[in-house]
Amino acid sequence: MSPCRRATARQASAREGLPSGHTTTAYQAGITLATLLPQLAPEILTRASEAGNNRIVLGVHYPLDIIGGRIDGEAALAARWSDKAYVDGVLTPARKELTSYLSKQCGASLAKCIASEKTYTNNPYAGKKLPGGTAQVVTDRKSAVKVYTSRLTYGIPKVGTSGLKASVPTGAGNLLQTAFPALTAAQRTSVLAQTEISSGYPLDQTRKATGSWQRLNLAAATSATVQLNKNKTVTVLSTGGKAKVVKVVSHRR
Repeated sequence: MSPCRRATARQASAREGLPSGHTTTAYQAGITLATLLPQLAPEILTRASEAGNNRIVLGVHYPLDIIGGRIDGEAALAARWSDKAYVDGVLTPARKELTSYLSKQCGASLAKCIASEKTYTNNPYAGKKLPGGTAQVVTDRKSAVKVYTSRLTYGIPKVGTSGLKASVPTGAGNLLQTAFPALTAAQRTSVLAQTEISSGYPLDQTRKATGSWQRLNLAAATSATVQLNKNKTVTVLSTGGKAKVVKVVSHRR
């Protein structure tokens, strides 16, 4: 057997299955850090998605395996943020310790430190496009969200029904507690519903009572400008910027 064929055989035998365990771990770590440091959540999430993406580049996983790993990571962290005892005993102290450490190292408030840093940029594959995707180049937050979004489906054709209504799993809204602390649980769930991708892609479970983790777009949700309406509903005005809540301005006649 030629060296090329032996290498191909080794690669094929090394392929793993659905979901990718490395990707699950990457998203668990990435989503944890993103929720502890929501000011940089979109950038952190995009870096986490690249860790999964690299499993494809290495030839040990297919895109669907990576999507499955992301789903596992999302569900695992939502369960943690839905456990009040864990939030109070672990996550909240960890967030306080992390922000305190970063501020001390920078010598200023965390907001000033972040503002003084260079915009997140990344060109992981020397500008070359991946099959079904983009060149994966990140130049700012908006492009980071775009790259993250492209990795939610990898251009795989839909296999289910398009246009179904939003399907946010129970507890998923708790992943936005730190990004939007002033919103209620229902309002945070609405933000996820308005920023998720459309239905019909592989692994979409929209029709199931448990909801569809596959459709969540956490990078978009954590970079949303959210309008708080008079009736207490929320409307996502845009994504790719700073996570913030704006109120409807009353116009007097």
